[in-house]
Formats: sequence, structure tokens, C-alpha cells
Amino acid sequence: MKQVNHIYNSKDELTLWLNSHKVSDSILIQIFTGNLDIKIISDITKIILQELPQSTIVGTTTSGEILNGKMCDNSVLISMSIFEDTTLQSIHYKNDDSEIMGQNIANEIINKDTKCLIIFADGLKCNGDAILRGINSNCSNDVVVAGGMSGDNGFFSKTHCIHGSDIFEEGVVAVSLSSPKLEVFHTYNLSWKPIGKKMTITKSDGNILYEVDNQPVKDIYAKYLGENIVKHMPASTMEFPLIMQEGGIDIARSMVSLSNGEGIIYAGEVPEGKEVRFGIGSPSMLNESAYKSYDFARNSPIEGLFLYSCIARKAFLGKVLEDEFFPLSKIAPLSGFFTYGEFYHGSDSNKLLNVTTTVLGLSETTQIANNIDLKEQEFQYSSLTINALTNLVEVTMNENEEYSAELVEINKSLRLRDSALNMSANGVVITDIDGKIEWANKAYSELTGYSLEEAIGRNPKELVNSHTHENEFFENLWNTILSNKVWRGELTNRNKNGSLYDEEMTITPMADENGHIEHFVAIKQNITERKKMQEQISQYAFYDTLTNLPNRRLFSDRLLQIKANSNRSKKYAALLFLDLDNFKPLNDTYGHTVGDLLLVEVAHRLNSATRNNDTISRFGGDEFVILLSELNEDREESLKELKEIAQKILHTLSQAYFLTYISKDNKEKTVEHHCTASIGVTLFIGYEDTEDEILKRADGAMYMAKEMGRNNIQFS
Repeated sequence: MKQVNHIYNSKDELTLWLNSHKVSDSILIQIFTGNLDIKIISDITKIILQELPQSTIVGTTTSGEILNGKMCDNSVLISMSIFEDTTLQSIHYKNDDSEIMGQNIANEIINKDTKCLIIFADGLKCNGDAILRGINSNCSNDVVVAGGMSGDNGFFSKTHCIHGSDIFEEGVVAVSLSSPKLEVFHTYNLSWKPIGKKMTITKSDGNILYEVDNQPVKDIYAKYLGENIVKHMPASTMEFPLIMQEGGIDIARSMVSLSNGEGIIYAGEVPEGKEVRFGIGSPSMLNESAYKSYDFARNSPIEGLFLYSCIARKAFLGKVLEDEFFPLSKIAPLSGFFTYGEFYHGSDSNKLLNVTTTVLGLSETTQIANNIDLKEQEFQYSSLTINALTNLVEVTMNENEEYSAELVEINKSLRLRDSALNMSANGVVITDIDGKIEWANKAYSELTGYSLEEAIGRNPKELVNSHTHENEFFENLWNTILSNKVWRGELTNRNKNGSLYDEEMTITPMADENGHIEHFVAIKQNITERKKMQEQISQYAFYDTLTNLPNRRLFSDRLLQIKANSNRSKKYAALLFLDLDNFKPLNDTYGHTVGDLLLVEVAHRLNSATRNNDTISRFGGDEFVILLSELNEDREESLKELKEIAQKILHTLSQAYFLTYISKDNKEKTVEHHCTASIGVTLFIGYEDTEDEILKRADGAMYMAKEMGRNNIQFS
């Protein structure tokens, strides 16, 4: 067996590459494409079939590609496996029941010599568990099922599978590999820790979840992850799957879309009665599992490696994942993609996983290569922020679980003051009917900075009022508790040292036997760090980490808002697609550090050259997109205004850049760089055009600007 990989750049380059590998009648081509343009994908399959008509082609759209340990975006990765003694059979089905499609695959292309089945399925419309159930019912558990659910760069809108020249939605494509000589290696890494309280699935239907702990599932996400996260589901929750146990292993479930009702659709099934917890990525577990995978693989016969890794890992860990992938690329040529779910061969059956990296190794020889012996301590990742966040969450949750268990026992036997005295995890304060403090615990003093002696006899509002809440806020609070009802909420207070902090507070009225309120008991929890962590998570999810500009996910949300405003006001809006000219030579000459400095400066200049209500987004590399709203009701006037803005941007970007960096000899150096841009511009109004149509027009105009000599503006 021979494994070779190719990134598509041009038709001519692809043809030359294919011609250099016409050596076998048994060739498997896997296409992993983050470029979602169906015409481009179709052209590529036609070229492959023209040059290698005997080849078997299967493929999928992705949320990122993996080549020899490196992560790619929006590329077309072509993986070629050349076999000597392995028979390939492929088939696809679409627009049918998922379980039936699985049964048909097993009946049609699996035989007694089949060792492995590679499957790609629509990541939004197909039920991966049901597909596997159909396969498992009709074939031996000895057959390794690998592959994954198709992606679409995190838009959760439309995914495609590829079989030969067919490119289709709502279906599945599979290829069986059959040979007595074929060796198959399969393993997986999860590296996500379950955190928080155990919850029970109380209402679900297949892969649609409605209720957890008898509460609407959306309310559960709002409670534990925040209201802002719920607004942007499913993209905002990828990094926080539900984790359950099945067959002795942790199985993660990530949402892929919202159902028409109150349910949420997941990549795999969520059976009623299952206990689940939220999960969060753990770099320490990633270190351990990455080393085990590498050590396992290097002692196995492998001639080609394939990785199918979940988009949630990419969203949470970013480039850190390359440290997991790269050692494996030293064993054999490696390719793969980021999925919406991964197929895995478990000990008792084939399973659908989420938030994992599954590793498939193939070989037609039993010979084990002499791979280097990396030690576990060499698998150490450098993302201190992620390490700190996961450690903070884990320790806090463990403390809260211990505290909750202790509190249950305390409440069985102790009276009010004894209970409050031992509630050391949270601040507790007891006041009289007028709100004057009668008693407070040590945690309250630590939270506010006031000792018990300083606090007794005074109203908390006198001590810690931050003056950030309106009088109406406190009026509502007092109306609630004086009605003998419990008040719960969040507020910002001020410590004795002047610093602000956020707290979550519950105030419970304590009444006598006649129902007359005598005291109020307030329990306070400092949530300052938790809110900061939520803000950081939101930043990672919606902003480019280099330039701090909105990313593609937030761009789509802003575009929807602008289209809605345009539809109401009848005013035109515009999209500018901008690509820097000759950016690659700067990177090649001085390295990516200097290239990144240029991108940051370009972001600053774009902000200065546009209006406050405009949106500037970085799409990746040296591509930027600018959204302009509220232009004019008249198209010609809008074009006139638009030309002025575009010319201002072009002029601003053409000024000299002075980029200061630290060289390898630890000296400060400054590079003077001259850079221009090619800009494609398109107008739109209301809902007349889709996001894809608007982007394609602007992108086409930008390429026309490139062809016209660069450093100019073209309209579409």
C-alpha cells in the first residue's frame, strides 16, 4: 500500500499529480473539502475520473482539513491510497431512513474478507447512530467502521457527501476495504472532562433532546452556560458537549441544529434515562491520550493514517491540536478532516462519537516501521489560558459538589444559625426585618472586606452599594421579600477596598409560626471569575484571536441584522471583500510573526477608515470582509458613497507599514513594507440575496480586481 496526499491549487497541477500515480487498479480517493463551492468540487471529481477512471472516489465537505499534522481551512485535500491486494467496493444512498441506509450498505458491499468500512454521512440531516445500528445488525463486529459526519465550516446550514461524480445532501457514502492481507489500526482520543452535576435525560426522541431533569433543554443551557450562549446555538455550544457513559467509555454528544419545536438535534442519539454532565476540554488529558495514541500507533503496522476529528476540539483548542496530530504524521502519510461526529469501532459495537479524534491506520504488510520513541513528557501543550480555565472549572465544580453534599447532611440535623455558621463556601448574612445585619459568616467578610464587628447593625446597602443599579432594582427586591417570597438574582457590589465584584444572591424570608417575617437570610456567591470566563469563552467563539475582529460566525449574525435593517429602511447596504496584494512574500521573507504584525495593523487601519456602525471581519489568512449599512435609498447615490469609502480604504492601506519585531538574535528590528489591496464590492438590499450569493459576487469582483493589476476596486 502507498499513501499520498495533495492540496488542490489548480486543474493543471492536479492533472500532473494524478498522472504521476497511475500505478494500480485499486485506488481509493478521499476528498476532504472546506471549499463549499459545488462547481469546484464537481470539476475536481471530473478531472480525477478522467485521469484515473478505475479509482474509487468518496468524500465530504468539512469544517477544516488535516494534512500531515497541520490544520488547514477552506482547502480541498485529496488523499490517495494505492492498494496492491485490497478490493474496494463503494455505494451511496440518499433521502432514506438512516437505519435502512446502514442495512443496505452492509448487505451490498461487506463480504467475508472485509476488514474496514469508511463512511461519510450528512452531518445535519442523517442520524449517525441509526446508520451504525443498521450496519451492526447486518455484519460482524470484526468490521472496523471509520469516518465521520460531514461539516460545513461551522455554519450548520448545509453539508454534502461525494461519491464518484455525485455530490449530494441528506445521504451517506461508504467504501469497503476487503483483503486477508489488510491490517487495520483504530483508536480514539476524547480528552473532555465531565463537569458539574449529573443530570438525567427525561424526554428525547432518537437524536432530538427535549428535556433534562424535567426541564426544557434550552433552559438547562441558559442556566449553566448563560443566556448569550443560547442566542447563538448551536455554534456557541460546540465546546460544551453532553457526556454520558456507554460500554465503559465516555461518549460525548454535540448539538448540530435546533428542531422546529422546543427540541435540540444532536449528532448522535440521547436515550431517555441516561445520566449526562456537561464536558469541557482538558489539555492534561489531551497530553496523556495523544501520547497513548502515538505509542500504540508506532508499534503497529501502518502505511497510511487518517484522522477524523470533531470541530468542537478545533473551536476550543485551536492550533494546540497540531501537537496531537503532528507526532502521528511521523509514522505514515496523514490526512483527515474536522467533522460533526466520528464513527468508531468499539469493543462491543461500532459507535458514533462526538468531540473526539479518531485515528484509522491501514497497511498491507505486517512489518512495523522503526518509528522514534517519543516520551510522554514530550507531549506538553503550551496553552496556559485553556489550562487555567479548565482547572478553574474543575476545581470549582469539585468544591461545589463537596459543599452540596455536606450541606444536605448539615440541613438534616442543624438549626438555622448552626447551618449558616458552617456554610463556608458562600457568604451568609442574617438581617432583621429592616435589613440591618445581625450576623455574618467569615466568607461574607472575605467577600466584602468588612469584619463582623464592622458589619453588625448596618445595612448591606450602606456597606457595599456600587451605585450601578437603579432604584427600581432594589424596590423590586424589597417588594419580593416583604411578600414572604424568595428573591434570587445577580448584582454588582463594591468591596471595602473599592474594587467591584459580581455576586449571585438568594434572600429567603424567615417567618414565625404565624407567618410574620422576623429575619432575612442572604446567601452570596462570588461569580466574578465565572463571568470573566464566560466573556473569554464568548470572545473565543466570535472573534479572531489575532486581530480581535469578528470572525466568520459573528459576521453571519451581523449580516442577518443588516439585511433586516435594510428591509425595514429600504436603504442599500454593501459588502467589500478585501485581499492583500503580495502578502505571501512578506511571510516567506520574514516569517509569520511579521506577517501577523501586518494583519493587526491592517485591522487597525480598516477600523480608522470605516464608520462606527460598520462591521469588519477577518475570514482567515489575508482576507477581510467589510459590511456597510444604511447607505441610501437610491442605488446610484449608494454607489457614489460606497466608492468614496472604498477609495479611502485603498488609500489608507497603501501607506507604508513599519513593522517592529524581535529577531532570532534577540534584537529589535523594523521592516518597512509597502502593501496594497484588491477590493471587490457588491450592493444588496433587504432579503433579495442570500449570504452565499452576496459573498460570491464580492469575491468574484475581488478576483477581477486582482486580474486588473491589483490595487484597485471592482464592483459586481
